[in-house]
This record gives sequence, C-alpha cells and structure tokens, in this order.
Amino acid sequence: MKSLIEKLFQAVNDYQNISGAKILGICVFSLFGYALFILSAWILAEGMGLGLGLLAIAWIRSLTLLVSLLPITVAGVGLREGTIILLMQGYGVDASVAFAYALASFAIQLLIGLMGAIAEAFRVFGPIRTQVGKQGRGRS
Repeated sequence: MKSLIEKLFQAVNDYQNISGAKILGICVFSLFGYALFILSAWILAEGMGLGLGLLAIAWIRSLTLLVSLLPITVAGVGLREGTIILLMQGYGVDASVAFAYALASFAIQLLIGLMGAIAEAFRVFGPIRTQVGKQGRGRS
C-alpha cells in the first residue's frame, strides 16, 4: 500500500512539473479532437438527411455531452438519447429519427473507443504469441 501511495504522490508531482508549452499543446490537440467529434456528428446527420447545419449539430452535441456526464445512468444511456430527441425536435426532426441518430452516434463513439482500447492493449501487452509456434520450432 505504501508503494501505491508513493506512486500517486510521484504522479501528482510529475503533473505539477508539466511545462506551459506542453499544457498548451494538450489543449490544442484536445480542441482538434473535439472538432473532429463535432464534424463526425455532422457527417452522420448529413448522411441521415437531417438537414441540420454544422453549428446546430455543434451545440446539440455539446449540450448532449454535458447532460450525459450527469452520474445518474450508466454511460449517459437514456439521457443522451432524450436530450438529442428534445433538441432536434426544435428543428423539426421526428423523434424516431433523432433516436436513431443518437444510437448511431453512440455506436460510432463505442467503435472509436474500442479501437483505442485495442491499440492500448497492444502497447501494454504486446502482440499475442502462441505457444504452438514456439513448441514447433524446438522439435526436429
């Protein structure tokens, strides 16, 4: 337990020593990532023929993201869909179409997260090596 606490304090210390330039870089990349998040949501809306502009999608997705952070459901399920339905109805989008949009955008987020999880697993654990390949080499 003591080593875990020491690691925590070391991590906090390392965090406090991050330079201003690195923090600015992190913020710039975060804004770029968020812009891609909004752009992908708009492309989905265009593909579904919703007829909403980029700015409408930007504020709807931003507000939906904030609402889905409320810790009253798992992963914002239900809150996200309800918020998107409510906000898109103001633009004349049918509730069933808005619901389908919400589910599709969530599925895209899950797939992107899965790709990141797989990449992280390879980084941490390396490629999976089978025992069959190792056993076959030693025998003659």
